[in-house]
Amino acid sequence: MRKITTSEQKNIIGCRVRQLRMARKLTQDELAAKLQVNGYNFSKLTILRIELGKRLVTDIELKGLCEFFETDPNSILDYDLQSGQKTASASKESLNRRF
Repeated sequence: MRKITTSEQKNIIGCRVRQLRMARKLTQDELAAKLQVNGYNFSKLTILRIELGKRLVTDIELKGLCEFFETDPNSILDYDLQSGQKTASASKESLNRRF
């Protein structure tokens, strides 16, 4: 059975994960290793594909990323609770990624 998707991008957290990783000066390998130590099944390829938006992210993986980066899901999803919308930085990055 063929999967039907509405866009090529499979997640909305990739850019934010990359920002958080780079802010901590970690390579994709190092982040994957630290997440594995915390009990989550991540590899360098998993991190790469998430950052590129080419892989779906499960709720368990989102939880692991939030725990590691000491943030909440709304922040990693770049969602503003006050307005109920994505923040301007996320919208701008989405536009840049498409063009």
